[in-house]
Order: sequence, then C-alpha cells, then structure tokens
Amino acid sequence: MKVINISHLVNEEDNTLTLEISNNQTGEVKVDWHDLPASENYHLVTGDNTNLEILELNEKNSHVIYDIGENSKVKLNIFNSVQGESLTREFNIQANASLEVAFADFSVGDKSLKVDANLLSEGASIYWHLATISEKNDKKNFVINFNHLAGNTFAKMENYGVAKDTSTLNFLGNAKIFKGSKGSSTNQLAKILVFDKGVHAKASPMLCIDENDVKAFHGASEGQINKDHIFYLMSRGVSEAEAKKLITYGYLYPIIQTFSEEDIKNAIVDCITKRV
Repeated sequence: MKVINISHLVNEEDNTLTLEISNNQTGEVKVDWHDLPASENYHLVTGDNTNLEILELNEKNSHVIYDIGENSKVKLNIFNSVQGESLTREFNIQANASLEVAFADFSVGDKSLKVDANLLSEGASIYWHLATISEKNDKKNFVINFNHLAGNTFAKMENYGVAKDTSTLNFLGNAKIFKGSKGSSTNQLAKILVFDKGVHAKASPMLCIDENDVKAFHGASEGQINKDHIFYLMSRGVSEAEAKKLITYGYLYPIIQTFSEEDIKNAIVDCITKRV
C-alpha cells in the first residue's frame, strides 16, 4: 500500500484542522499529533470507496472527528505510551463502511477518553478493541458509546484492562439501537484484571434497545486473577509471579496482532513487559 502524506491535506478553518482523503484512495496514513499544528478540533474525512490503514501516535487534549465515507474500509491503529490526556472522539460511519479500531493505551498518569461511534446508514459497522494498564495513582476513565441510527448496522466492543497498586480504571458506555434500526447487532465486552486490593475498578457497559428484531449482548467483569488458573500453571513448574504475568499477557497481547509496523509492535511488547 502506498503512503499518503497528510501534510498536503491540511486545511484549517474555524478552529478546526481538517485532513481530507479523496474518493477511491488506497494507502497508509500516519498521524503523529505532535507534528500537527495545535487546534481545538481535528476532522479527518475519508472519501467513498477508500481502503486505508491509519496509524495514530501520541495524543493531544482535543476533539477528533472521523467521517468514514460510503463503501470504505478503514483500519485505525492508535498507540500511546506518554502522558495521558483528556480526549473525545467521534466516528461517523456511512453506508456499507467498516471501521476497525485498535487502541493500545499504555499512557501514564490520568486519562479520560469519550468515544461516540455513530452508525449512520445501513451496512455501517465498527469493531473496537482496547487494551490498557493503570498503575500507581493513575485514574483512567473510558466511555465508549455505540449509536445504531439505521437498520442492519453492526458494532462490537472489546475492552481489556489491567489495574495495579491504588489506581482507578473504569470501562463505561452505552450501546443504543434506535427505533427503526431493525436487523442491527451490538456486542459489548469489558474485562478488568485487578492486581491489588487498593484498586478501584468498574466495568459497566449498558444496552438501550428501542427496536425489535435485533441482537444485543454485553458482558463485564472486574476481579483478581483466577486462583485455579494460577494453581494450574504452578503445578507445571511455573512460579506464582510468572503465572500472573502469563495470564496478564493473555489479556493484553492480542492487541499487538492488529498492528503491522514492527517497531510499534516491539514498543507495545516493551510496555507490557515493563509494566506487568
């Protein structure tokens, strides 16, 4: 895939920096927020019939809107290992367009993220996968909302977190299927692995269904590592500390497979290894 240089796509107006990719484009886009001009709002627009891989690095305390054009396929990978920020994201997904988001959040300190994914027309879909760690006195709050505004739309969320020390980690959000959105499917999964007694953890996805003939599922858990799993590994010669690490890797490692850049994969592995 060719690399699309976003430096030629920037248009700033009314406190919004817009990056627009025209119809029928295929390629890779790298967005490093540290390299872009400061703005209150960022707006990334993909045209119709695009096939894109977008990599986001670092973060800014800002509002970011993605508009995904009709019949487009967009894979968005986000990696952050620096200071956490307060962010809001909005994804507007048009007819027969698919958006796959993998968010590897290994930021430090406090973090707030609110996401609204709007499935605007039939055939729109989103798959959201988050992996994160909170430790020390971190306070991390993730609110992921899916809005099914048309029939035959699909959304799936998988949030996996590890909470240590006296940190706070919350997975919240709402999946809403609006009246008239027949044939839609929404699925939410949120799991937090708790290491220490001083942790404050909450996994609470919600469903709001205003239509019949739909599929809606959710599951949530927060708790310490299963003692039976630890016993099983220890019975095979693994120490208790290593057993806990192996189980934790199972929570966080799958996010790596969604990234294609070897240097980013290695950076994520390094984050997990150092912080687990």
